[in-house]
This record gives sequence, structure tokens and C-alpha cells, in this order.
Amino acid sequence: MRKKIATPSQTRRRRALALICLAMGLALLVGRGEGAAGKPTLSIPEPTHHAGTVDEGTSFSHTFTVRNQGTAELRILDVKPG
Repeated sequence: MRKKIATPSQTRRRRALALICLAMGLALLVGRGEGAAGKPTLSIPEPTHHAGTVDEGTSFSHTFTVRNQGTAELRILDVKPG
């Protein structure tokens, strides 16, 4: 069996996806600490997604669900990948 070697483009995509997942996980942890009345509470039911191997030139997408479990308005002012 031949082992596939990731191209630099695939490696960048994987790193970007891992950083996005990490950022969303951290946002989830921060949101949990603000669960008191009158505070927004960020909830991400599926905070990670493993895309597997993605061939160069192929696109993929995944939708993350973000919920406000708190009692105040949750405002997401900026999102940056990787």
C-alpha cells in the first residue's frame, strides 16, 4: 500500500482548519464561563470537523452551528480563519 504525502497546499489547509477548530473551541470555553443571567453564552455543538485528505484543486465546506444559550444578545464581531 502506498502512503499519500500531503502537498504544501494540503498542509496549509489542514493547519487552517485546525486553527479554526482551536479558536472555536476556545470561544466555547470562554462562553461557558459567562453563563450567568444577563450574559451571552456561546455554544458550538460540534466544535471540530476533520476534513480528511483533500486533493489539491478540490474544494470542500463545512457548516459550524453556533448558538447563544445565554439570556443576552450574543454578538460575533469578527471571525478570522487560521
